[in-house]
Order: sequence, then structure tokens, then C-alpha cells
Amino acid sequence: PKALPKNKYIYFVSILTLMLMWMVNTGCSVSEIDTTVNVTTTSPKVTATMNSESSTVVGITNTPGQTATPKPTTTSTATTTPIPTETATSSPTIVPTATRPTTQISDSKNYMVVGSKLWHPDNARMTEDIPVETGDFPWSPDGTQLVGIDNNGNISIFTLPTGELIELENVTASYSSAMWSPDGQNLLYLVSAIVDDNPAWQLAIYSLVNQTEILVTEPIMAYDYVSKVGWSSDSKKIAYIQWEPSITDAEARTVLKIIDVETGHLSQFSAPPPVSILGGSWSPIDDLILAYGYDTTLLGKPEGGSVFAYNTAYIIDLNFGTIEILLDSEGKNSESNYYDSRPLNLFISNTPWSPDGRSVIYSDQGVICSVALDTREETCLEETFETIVQSGSVGGEYPSWSPTGDLIGFILKFDSLFCSPIAVLQLENNEIKYTDADAGDCAVLWGAWSPKIE
Repeated sequence: PKALPKNKYIYFVSILTLMLMWMVNTGCSVSEIDTTVNVTTTSPKVTATMNSESSTVVGITNTPGQTATPKPTTTSTATTTPIPTETATSSPTIVPTATRPTTQISDSKNYMVVGSKLWHPDNARMTEDIPVETGDFPWSPDGTQLVGIDNNGNISIFTLPTGELIELENVTASYSSAMWSPDGQNLLYLVSAIVDDNPAWQLAIYSLVNQTEILVTEPIMAYDYVSKVGWSSDSKKIAYIQWEPSITDAEARTVLKIIDVETGHLSQFSAPPPVSILGGSWSPIDDLILAYGYDTTLLGKPEGGSVFAYNTAYIIDLNFGTIEILLDSEGKNSESNYYDSRPLNLFISNTPWSPDGRSVIYSDQGVICSVALDTREETCLEETFETIVQSGSVGGEYPSWSPTGDLIGFILKFDSLFCSPIAVLQLENNEIKYTDADAGDCAVLWGAWSPKIE
């Protein structure tokens, strides 16, 4: 080390200079911190809050015992709320953590995943269990991977051709599995939260590119109904449904909310009274949403989870900001005593759109029907219904087109079985193929078609 200056005045001047430099640097740092007062980065819990007229978009670490308090919302129909970009969880390494036996895919199309099993209509049985439990939109856009929940409760990605299992450590989904965005870059899911020692949910997006999680909503109480509608076709928007205000309020109604993931712009829609929107699906080609629900003042409010039968459906056009009725079940297809006493007769899957986005498919009173959006012309498969009845079932439910457009998948609903066979109708010859429910090849709701890969 250098010796101190012998001249004491030079020494004091040097000390004074150093002190002045330190004070200037400190002042600059304080000034910089003050400009970002809404973002706290000095603790393990990263919080970013950006306020607007009608909503607050929050990013919070997903840690056990997390507590957050929702802020009040208003009835404004649109605002701009940028979604925070801070990391909410530690960044996992996207590498295989395990290897399972490979799953052979014969033609890369017209496969269906049902929970933790795969099925192709040409096969008599479903495949052996895959190592993840899937939910809505589990397929990667290239049709080679499935996202679901593994045995550890983490979101994981299973690669079919190689058998590799990628576990996103500490990235968990509550209530249902993740939904893959159409561009393959993000996952959408619900995570657990705690509000005043009560369980709640938050909507989250996980970026597979940046390996970060962003929480895009404030906590929604667990006893409130919440449903993910999913991604827009361009992967730029997400939609979900929740009660507003809380379901505990006698005047509460459901609101479908759409968030632009890049700008944070929020818009929302409600069905005309007395119907409440309880489910929805994006068009595969444009900014249309098929929304469906029922009169909750007569049939009761669903709590804590999704419902899957309805009596009214609407088309929401985001470009024009309109909502109009598309379907209203009036029992016109009633053919069975099983349906006669049921107020909810529309069974709509999470993928009701035709591949070209011009029609939607559904089941009314067990009869599979479709309606064209342009002409509103309805087509019902009466002959198929008669064939289903002859097989001992009471009708087909939750139909969906295959990506190739030549098959219709649905549930063969048996009156006495909780777990029913998955079925496929070949439109060319009206032939029905179905799985063996007695052997465990069954489902309660629907299967998810693999994407069309050329």
C-alpha cells in the first residue's frame, strides 16, 4: 500500500474529496430508487404493482404461506395495465429430469390425450399411462410434447418421441393443469395463494423462453368460481372468468376478462341478465370467443370450480366489443327421459370450433349439432344419435372436431356410469369407434386432439 501524504493539509483535502464523491454517488442512487418506488427488489418476495382505473396486475413470488390482499375493482370495461416482467420464481433449467419409455406416434395427427393416456381411433386400447396428468390444451404446437402435472405436483413436459420428462421445479398449478399457448412459448395456469389465511387462486404465465413465472391477476378466493378460457390464436391475449364482486354478494355476476399480455390492456364482458358466463373458448383464427352459461339465479352459483353443462351460448366479438346470443337450448332435441328433467342440456367441450373457425359444435339433449356463424344454420346428426342410443347410451356429449376435420370426438354418455367411453365418429361413413370403459379406457369429460402437423 502507498504511504499517506506527509503534508497534513493534502491529507485532509484528499479525505474531503473522497467524502464529497461518496455523497454525490449516494445521492444519485437514492434518486434512481425513488423513480421506481412501486417495484421492490430488496427482499426474496418480488412485488410489482401497477395501478389503473379498473384493475391491478400483480406479480408475486409463489411461495408457501404467501399472503396478498385483493384491491377493489370497478366496472370500467377497458384500461391499460402493463403486465410486470419481474421473475416470480427461481428460474429452473429446462433439461430432462427423467426418462420414460418412448411413445410411438404413427402419423402425428388425430391422437387424443385423455388425462394421462393417449388414444388413436385406429387402436383398440389406449396407451399405457404417460407420466403427467394433462388438462386443457396440453399439446405443444408441433404435436411432440405434452404439458401436465407430474407425481411431485410440478408442471412438467413430456416429450413423446424420446420419453424425456422435463420438470419445472417449484412451478405448480392449482385446480387444473397448464394450457400451452399456440406459439409454444408460454404456459397459462392457476397457482395457489393465501388471503387472510383463506385459500385463493391466481392466474399465472410461465415463459418457456425466459424461464420465468409472472402472476397476472390478484388472488381470487377459492370459493369464488374461476375458469381459464385460455389463449387467443395469436398468443397475445388471455381470457378468464370470475365473479365480480365476490360470489358471497347477492348481486354478484360473472365477468369474462381479456388481458393483452404485452400491453396489459384489459377488457371485460358480461352476459345479459339473468345468464352468467361460466365457460368459453377462443376461435382458432380470430378474436371471437364462444361463451356459455346459465341462469344462476334459478340454478345456483357454482363454487370453487368449473361446470360443464349449460343452456345458453354467446359469441363475443372483441374487434367490435359486442356480445350476442348464438344458442339457446329449448329441449327441441329431447329424445330420452334422461334429459327431460334436466335444465342444462348444452354440452360444450373446451375445443368446440371447427378447424376453419367458421362453425362451433356442441351436444343438445344428447344430439350432436353444429351451427355456422355466418348463416346461423344448425345441423344435427340425428342418425348418429340413433346409433348411439342403439349402443345402450343416452347420447353423445362434449363433441369436438379433429384438426383434420374428418372426425368428431365425443363422450358416449351412459346413464349408469360415471366414467364413460371416449368415442370418435368418422364423418365419411358414419362409423363410430370407442374405447373400452370397463378396461379403464374412459373419461368423464373430453379428450384433447393433437394439433394438425403436415
